[in-house]
Amino acid sequence: MVAPLPASALGTVVQQASGGCSPCAGHSSTAVFASHVTSGNLIVVGISAFYGTMSGPYTASVSDSLSPTFTQAANICNVGVYANCAAIFYATASSSGADTVTVTANNGETMNNLDIFVYELNGLTAVGATTGTGQSTGTAISTTSTAFGAGAFLLSVLNVYGATTFTAGAGFAASAPSTTSMQGFAEYALSGVASPTTFPATIGGSDSWAAVGIALVSSTPPPAPNLTPSCPSTFGGSFMPAGATFMDGFGNTWVAPGGSANGGTYSSYFFPGLEGNIPPPMLQGWGGTYGTYGGQQGWIISFYCA
Repeated sequence: MVAPLPASALGTVVQQASGGCSPCAGHSSTAVFASHVTSGNLIVVGISAFYGTMSGPYTASVSDSLSPTFTQAANICNVGVYANCAAIFYATASSSGADTVTVTANNGETMNNLDIFVYELNGLTAVGATTGTGQSTGTAISTTSTAFGAGAFLLSVLNVYGATTFTAGAGFAASAPSTTSMQGFAEYALSGVASPTTFPATIGGSDSWAAVGIALVSSTPPPAPNLTPSCPSTFGGSFMPAGATFMDGFGNTWVAPGGSANGGTYSSYFFPGLEGNIPPPMLQGWGGTYGTYGGQQGWIISFYCA
């Protein structure tokens, strides 16, 4: 049997912030979260750096005031006369508190511009994350194809040769630019983007660019079912779309599961009134709880069928 997932089990963007330098007087800069981060949440850092010259392969390091160890997920540079570079790092917050993220980029070389995008995420993990990279010249941004599962957090970061405008791809939201350079941009999504994706976006004029993207996995996937009954032909009740919220008798907010997973289908239905209003087949092994949905009290039944 399958019970509805609590709202806290779904991935969320707790907060985001940005920082950087333009022009840069050195080879590092910072971004500061406005509120304290929470221990155990995932910290993701997007880097967009522009160099007038580059003497070696692109490298970068990330640290913060809470001292977790950051791991690089992906990086790419479009190197010509100049260098457009982008990278994504992540770490799990090791403690709660104020947090300043510091990015040091490329062998201590002085950058023309550095844009830093930071995100605190809950209910997501980097385990099993997939990434994509891309570099070219033009107005259409894209990376290699990246597949992901339900509930993933998608992030793309890019750097453009010249100052330009940026339009996020369908289903993505643009993060606020971190500096006045208008050369570094980021977009993210928690829903509304189909798998796989190439992290599409558009810039205002044809220019050289480099982009990276990552799909982070929900840390609480739908639970494996204990039962795999055949699907009844009719259920009765009111169908609850995936993600519909309701409140149980203890004041807890829940989210109705739905969609395909583990070879079967999750569905949820609402039956107003007492338990006796639920058809007998629904009472035999289905998981449910009493609560409020759409202003009515009744039973919310969630089930899995193969």
